[in-house]
Amino acid sequence: MKNIRQAAVLCGGFGTRLMPLTADRPKPLIKVGGKPMLELVISRLRKSGITKAVMLTGYKAEMIEKHFGDGSEFGMEIEYSVERTALGSAGALHQAQKILDDDFFVCNCDTICNLDFRKFFSHHISNGGLATLLFAHVQDVERYGIAELDAQDRVMKFLEKPKRSETKSNLASLQMFALDKRIFKRATKDTFSMEREIFPGLCAEKKIFGQELPKGCEWVDVGTLEDLRRIDSEIAAGKHKWLFD
Repeated sequence: MKNIRQAAVLCGGFGTRLMPLTADRPKPLIKVGGKPMLELVISRLRKSGITKAVMLTGYKAEMIEKHFGDGSEFGMEIEYSVERTALGSAGALHQAQKILDDDFFVCNCDTICNLDFRKFFSHHISNGGLATLLFAHVQDVERYGIAELDAQDRVMKFLEKPKRSETKSNLASLQMFALDKRIFKRATKDTFSMEREIFPGLCAEKKIFGQELPKGCEWVDVGTLEDLRRIDSEIAAGKHKWLFD
């Protein structure tokens, strides 16, 4: 059975929720526990058998490329796709499609998880869908994409950052998903958001699946200044040692 060896990392945003830290550097280079967050992401990808990465950059892209180069220093073969204007998640992926494998993994630079993704990748390949998303239970549903799954792990409904009154679910997308390249038939260069424009349609087609984060696995989101300070404090207190394994 084929497997997934390539990741596309969304790291082109302005990092406005991390201002003023991102005034002079891109979000991927902001340090978490003393290391740039994108280095931590790459380390976890490598532990899951990923050998190639496409960095979907934008804001201060040259600083990211200068730091990571061709990836050889980090045990990863790295290519870059630079957005000259804000393209959103769907637009950035669409722009890079010529250098993406038939099946590939997508993640953000500010969410890190200690799951070994190899079983997740196998689940994606075997289910025959166009997308497989990773979910975890959260309290604040208004900050995440929220889904409802059926007994076969199909995503029956997906709402991006809904109001609490709009959903009974608290199953949140960690913005980590495996995609089949055929998904680009449902997008154009003008499609902006995977979550708002692509995933809801796949629900109707029954072509999107989900998997809950297994018990015992951890994830951290450092997308805001408050999150970053909290995680740094927890790291200093001895938590999240897996980030630096």
